[in-house]
Amino acid sequence: NQLELTEYYSIADIVLNLSYQETFGLTTIEGFACGTPSIVYNKTASPELISKETGMIVEAGNISQLCSAIQEIIANGKDFYSRACRKRAEDLYNKDDRFREYLDLYQHLLSDKCC
Repeated sequence: NQLELTEYYSIADIVLNLSYQETFGLTTIEGFACGTPSIVYNKTASPELISKETGMIVEAGNISQLCSAIQEIIANGKDFYSRACRKRAEDLYNKDDRFREYLDLYQHLLSDKCC
C-alpha cells in the first residue's frame, strides 16, 4: 500500500539502505521524498544518491561507523535533513522531468541534427 509506505517513511528518523548489491536505491529516494535522511554502504550506486545534507555513507560492514552515523543523524535531528532530502528527490528524481529528458533525447536522436 503506497499510502502506508509513505507513512512509514515519514515517521522514520532514518532509512538504512545497507545493501551490498544495489543498482538503484529506490528505498533511499522514497525516504528522501518523505523528508527522511538515509545511511548507505559505500557499495554500488547507493553513495551516488547521498549528499552531506541528505544522509551519510559508511564503509560496508563497519558496524561501529554505522552506529556513529546513526547517532550523528539522531543528534542533528530529522528536521536538519528533511528540506534537503525533499529538494534532492524533487530536483533529481522527479519522474516527469526524467520522462521529458528521455523524450527530448529521443527527439534529438531522431532528428537530422543528430546523424
